[in-house]
Amino acid sequence: MGYTDIAEAKDGDEAWEQLQEGGVDLLITDWNMPNMSGLELVEKVRANPATAELPIMMSTSRNVKDDIIAAMRAGANNYVSKSYTPPNSRPRSNRSSKSSGPRPKRNSWPRPPSLTLVP
Repeated sequence: MGYTDIAEAKDGDEAWEQLQEGGVDLLITDWNMPNMSGLELVEKVRANPATAELPIMMSTSRNVKDDIIAAMRAGANNYVSKSYTPPNSRPRSNRSSKSSGPRPKRNSWPRPPSLTLVP
């Protein structure tokens, strides 16, 4: 997908802590996580001005229409039902990172983009 600086979190709480440190350009999260669900994480990201514009892709086995609608209403830019293949996920990640509008300038540019994966 073109990302070289990738961070992983064991749950939603740890992901939120990493997001607070900054430097993340795309969040890929699962819905089903301990301590804080992916849906709760998306809502928290959108509610915080420092992370509100972060592109978010929800990747989960929950493929019920109501769940997809809930994730998109919470602020996910894209929703990928598992199982998927990397060639199918690349266009979605590109759309997710482009769909959130202008990104704030960061002191560390230029650098490879960062990605946080939350299993």
